[in-house]
Amino acid sequence: MYRRTVRAVLLALALLATPAAARDEVRATAACGRGASAELRVRAHHGALEVELRVRRHRAGERWSVALIHERRVAWRGAAKTHDGGFRVRRTLPDYTGSDEVSARAVNRRGLTCQATATLHA
Repeated sequence: MYRRTVRAVLLALALLATPAAARDEVRATAACGRGASAELRVRAHHGALEVELRVRRHRAGERWSVALIHERRVAWRGAAKTHDGGFRVRRTLPDYTGSDEVSARAVNRRGLTCQATATLHA
């Protein structure tokens, strides 16, 4: 009887832990215009935030200026170049206490702008 109760409690705890892991990630999409689109993915992982920005643009060789903003401060600024289907930027940011807001902005030389914001709740 005791073993069955322990197994039931452990099973219930395992089932309750599963949805929490699913909430450790948030995605935001943006339509940028002129055939471009963007997706921002923020994931809590081992005490840090894994941030990934994907811009889809079917024009190879375009240079883009990219900025990642974490809690209203520039966390990273750099450049990216499109290859087949676009480009991807991945960075690891610190995970602050409470909710984290991450924004990404990418601008090409012709002025095409993609911007997405995602908030990962605590």
